Amino acid sequence: MLGSLLCGVLLGAALSQTRNTPSSADLSMLEGGQVILLGEIESSVKTNAYGAKCFLNVVARVSGDSTISSEGRILLYFPKGEEATYSRYDSIWVKGRLSLLKSKYPSYLAYLQKKGIHHSVFASGVELAGTR
Repeated sequence: MLGSLLCGVLLGAALSQTRNTPSSADLSMLEGGQVILLGEIESSVKTNAYGAKCFLNVVARVSGDSTISSEGRILLYFPKGEEATYSRYDSIWVKGRLSLLKSKYPSYLAYLQKKGIHHSVFASGVELAGTR
């Protein structure tokens, strides 16, 4: 649905642009709200007893009827059962709530912040947009 309309237009230019300067500045204004993001999975999807997660390089977000180029890196938590269908370098649409990264482990939080990851999304829906 969303991916088929916008994938071809956004992926090439947006991915090359955001790879050079990952930042969370574009995403911080969206904290606490529902978002629809387009991004590329940049790490392997790691699964444990609680679910699955990966790092996502965000290239665009949906705002109303338009798609806006956006950049940042997030920690993405997949809905249960959907993680097995996605792998590194897949481009995906993600719908979920964006929040400031929190962890009860200060060293893990510091590790993520050094990698430029300051936000997380608990996805309510994920859709494949394409692969490289």
